[in-house]
Amino acid sequence: DGGLVTVSAGGGDGLTYAVKYVRATPETGKSITNFVLTEAGNKNLMNYNAYKNYKVEVSGKDFKVNVPSSVTPLNASFELSKGAKLFAVPANAGIAMGAAIEPADEHGVLQATNFTFAKGSKYIVADEALATRIANSATDTTVASYTQIRNNYPNNFVEYTFVNDPATASTAARFTGNLSAVDGNITGIIGGANGDEITLTVPYSYRNRKEFFLNFTTSPNAIAGVLPATVTANAAGIYRMYPDGKKKYEDDKVKAEVAAWSGGNAASANVKFRVKETIGTPNTYSLQFGPNDGDGTWYNFSAGNTAADNRLAVLAEDGITNKKYFIKEVKVADANTGAEITAAKVNGVTASVNQTAETITASVPYGTNLGQIKLELTASKMASVTIDRVVFDADKTYDLRKPAKVAVQSEKGDKTTVYTLTVKTGEQFSDVPANAWFAPYVKEAFEKGIVQGIGEGLFGPYTHITREDFAVMT
Repeated sequence: DGGLVTVSAGGGDGLTYAVKYVRATPETGKSITNFVLTEAGNKNLMNYNAYKNYKVEVSGKDFKVNVPSSVTPLNASFELSKGAKLFAVPANAGIAMGAAIEPADEHGVLQATNFTFAKGSKYIVADEALATRIANSATDTTVASYTQIRNNYPNNFVEYTFVNDPATASTAARFTGNLSAVDGNITGIIGGANGDEITLTVPYSYRNRKEFFLNFTTSPNAIAGVLPATVTANAAGIYRMYPDGKKKYEDDKVKAEVAAWSGGNAASANVKFRVKETIGTPNTYSLQFGPNDGDGTWYNFSAGNTAADNRLAVLAEDGITNKKYFIKEVKVADANTGAEITAAKVNGVTASVNQTAETITASVPYGTNLGQIKLELTASKMASVTIDRVVFDADKTYDLRKPAKVAVQSEKGDKTTVYTLTVKTGEQFSDVPANAWFAPYVKEAFEKGIVQGIGEGLFGPYTHITREDFAVMT
C-alpha cells in the first residue's frame, strides 16, 4: 500500500502510479442452508448409489435432525452466506476454536468432518469479519476462545444446537417395485407366494452376454445387491448394485469417488449382469453377475432358492434384517425387425427423413460449422446405428461437410437400411439482405474464416462491435 509503479517510454517520458489497497466492506450474512448429513464423501454422489442422507432443518437456533443411533459418523454438505464460515464449538468454551468446516470444494469433495450430531452439540455460523478474525486467532487475542468470541462479537455469529432424537433404524427390507434396467429394455417381475421370485425378460439382442445394470427401488435407506451363498447377509458381504447404475455410476464419472470412499472393498463394485444361453439346452438362459466391475469374472444364478445359491438381496437400514430373492426364470423376448431412422435432429434442427429415397436432409443456419455437428437420431426399437461404419454416439460431434452414411440394422439382424445424411447451410445470414451494400464483403469475410456471425444464422450488422470481436477478426 502506497508503493510506486513507474511506466516509462524509450524517450524518458513516463508516469508514476501510487498503489492504493482498499479492503472491501466485510459481508454480514451468517445463514446456513441446504444442510444435509450424508454418508457420501462427495456432494456429487449424495443422490447416487443409495448413500444415506439426512436433511438438517435449520429452525431458530436449532439444528433438527433424526439420525438412527446405528448410523456411523457422517459428512456435512451445506451452503453459507457469502464470506461466512461454520465452526464447531469446543466442549470447553475457554479453549481456542478449531478450523472452519468447509462446504464441498470445486470438485464436490466434502471435508471429512465426521460430523458430531449428538444432541446438544453446538456450532456457530460466523460472518466474514468474525470468520477472518478466527482465522487469524494466533495473533488476534479478541477471539482466543469461544468465550472471547461470545463476549466481544455477539452480533457477528449465530449459534445453533443440535436437537437429535435418534430414530430406531428401519427393518424394512424389500424391493418396492419390479426391477428394470437403466436403458428401460428389461423387466424383472417380482411374484410368488412369498414375493421372492423374479422372472426376468431381456431383449433378443441381450441373449449373447450383453452387459447391463439393473434399476430398482427399495425400502428407505435399504441397500441392494447380490448375496453370494458363502457370505453372511450384511453390508460387507453384499456386492452392491445401485439405482440407475450405469448412468450415475459410469456416465457421471463418479466410479473413482465411490471406490475411494468405500475403501475399495466389494461395496465399490457396481454389480453388472448378463444373460447366458445354457450349454446343451438351446433357448434356455440363465443370469450371471460380475461383482468386481470389469475384472472378467462372472458367476451364475441358479433357479434354486437355497442357502447354496447366489441370490439378490435387500438389506435393511439396521444392517441385519434382509430379504432374499431368487431368479425363477430368464426369458428372451422376440427379436425386433425394424431398421429405420424414425426421427432426426441436426444441431437441434429437425431433419427430413425420406424412407423411400433413404435420405436424411437438414438445412442449418448460415455460418454453422459443419465440421462439428451434434446429432439426435431415433431408430427402430433395439436397432443398432452406425455413421460411416462407426457406432453412433449422441455425445460426440460429427464432421458433415460431406454426406455421411447412416446404417440401421434391425435387432434380429435380418435387415439393414442405409441412409445418406446431407446437411447444408443457408445461402446467407438472414439479417444480411442480398442487395445490402455490405453483403459481398460479409460473404467474402465468412468464406475466408474471418467472421462467423453471432449464431442462429445471424450476422448482427447493426450491432456494436466489441473489442473481442475485433481481436478475433484481426
